[in-house]
This record gives sequence, C-alpha cells and structure tokens, in this order.
Amino acid sequence: MRFSVITPAILVIVIALFSLPAFANSDLQGPSFSDPAQKQDMPKEWQDKKITYEESMKDADLVIDLNQQIYHAFLPAVQAFAAAENIKIVVMEGTCGKSAGRISRKEVDLASFCCPPGKIDRMPDQQFHTLGIMPLSLLVNPNNPVKSITLKQARDMYQGEIDNWSAMGGDNLTIKPLASLHCKLRPGHWRLLLGHEDLFGEDMLEVGEMSDMIALVASDPAAVGIETNLVANRFKERGTVRSLDINGISTDDLDKLLTLDYPLYRTFVFSSWSRDDLSTELSRKALKMIMDEAERLGPSIGLVPPSMLRKAGWQFDGNELIGEPVK
Repeated sequence: MRFSVITPAILVIVIALFSLPAFANSDLQGPSFSDPAQKQDMPKEWQDKKITYEESMKDADLVIDLNQQIYHAFLPAVQAFAAAENIKIVVMEGTCGKSAGRISRKEVDLASFCCPPGKIDRMPDQQFHTLGIMPLSLLVNPNNPVKSITLKQARDMYQGEIDNWSAMGGDNLTIKPLASLHCKLRPGHWRLLLGHEDLFGEDMLEVGEMSDMIALVASDPAAVGIETNLVANRFKERGTVRSLDINGISTDDLDKLLTLDYPLYRTFVFSSWSRDDLSTELSRKALKMIMDEAERLGPSIGLVPPSMLRKAGWQFDGNELIGEPVK
C-alpha cells in the first residue's frame, strides 16, 4: 500500500499497528477488550479544534454515525427523538472505520462501533458507552445437517485443519469458510475465534459486504460464515441461513452468553465527547435515549444490555464494558 501523504489519522493507525495486544497462544483467542488507560496522543491543534460538520450537513442540529450492524434496529428511535425535539438529526450508516475517521476529523457528535474501542480510538476528550453484546454466529446453509460443533472444531475449520463437513457428522463436502476480517486493530469480534488474521487458513474467502456473506452462505451447503443473527435477519431477502450451536449452546440462549458458555460475541459501543465545549445538552440527551433504547430492545434483537451485563459480573469503567466476568 502506498501513501502519498501521511496525515495525523494515518499516523495514529501506523502507531497502533505496533501496539496491538498479543493473542493467547494457548487457545488462539485474541483480546476481548483494550485497556482504557492506553490512549493516543494528539497534537494541540487537534485538541483545540471544534466540531465542524461536513458542508452538506451544516444545517443539522446533531450528527450521528450509526453503525451498519445496528442501523435499522436503532434508527426508528433516533427519528422519533428528532421529531419529539423538533430538530434535524443527520444519521449516517457507518462502520467502525468511518466512525473513527469522523471522530478524528471532529465531524460528528456521536459515533458507534461494532467492536470495543482499541487504543487507536481512544483520543483525547472521548468517552465510550457500551450498548451491549450480541452473539456472533457461525452461519450455515439450512440444508447442512450439522447442528452443533465445539469451539475447537470451529477454530480448526477456519484454520483449515478440518476441511470436510463429514469430520463433524455432515455430508462429504469440502468446507468453504467465509469471514469479514475488518477492525483488525480492535479487540473482540472475530478475534475471539482466532486472534490474528494470519491464523486463518489459505482457503478462507474474505467477504466485504454483510449482505454478500448471507447470500453466499444461503446459496452453498458447504459454506460457513461469521455474522450476527441480527444481520442475517436484516438481509433475509438474500437467502435463508441458520446458526450452528457451539459446545451445544444456541445463539438464542443469552443467559449462556452472559456466562460465556457461548463464547463468541460482538460488542456495540457509542462514543461521545467528554469536554463541555464539545459535548452539548442535546447530544447528551440523544445518547441517553439511545442507551435507554438498548435496554428496551435488548433481548428482542439478541442484544444483552448493560444492566444484564453488570448484574452478571461483567467489568465496567464508567459506562464502558472493559472486561468479562472473573471466573
């Protein structure tokens, strides 16, 4: 990859590449969360900069980057809030990378992530608020007779050490593993399965779009993908898929996710500005509405909200989830 100009945002990414936590060699799992004390240093001119919306959004009262994973679930509540407050909210359907970029350019009031923040995201005057966690599913074609696999079998499958479904009681078909290896600088997500992209087998196909992941798995009995059930339901017009049980535990059993008997999950986070001249009463009110909506929607969309996590012993720093329960 060639860069003609090294911008501050790119420099932050380069530095972060050399500060990633190592994955645990004993079980191949990557880190679940990052240390909230590890933050990026930014130049004074960046810290002094005010929030400035893009030209096309300059008449907005609030700008929110809403992650594509949860966009359709949370958009109605944001729209209802805008109507009740009689304000204009610009809502962008973003990704973790887009959120990070818009924060680094100070273009948004609130931004969301489908991963826990990494050091790369911890810039001055930023604070994080966890919406909850959601099971990360291994999705297969409905015609695949395999119903449940172990976590070790899942890792072996994605490393290429198990290459045929017959090894797990299925048909004599060569396994076609699919994954979207995004957010490589952030903990959690697919890194709970395998901690580094280099651990995935050479035959794994990287898929960029969520809808394409669903379509490919739905069309091929040999395929297996990694995504949430929420995404699978959103793109059901692209085809029908179902999730494998892991260690005999269904993705629908959120109590087993709380105890980590179901081991794979995605963490959803919102960021806001902590400094008074960057944070507004309106942005704080909108954030509270979104956090309340997470509690209300919760299990109906497969999301375990903060209240349930706290009760089960998950570790928080303020509003940010920073650790799994201590066993």
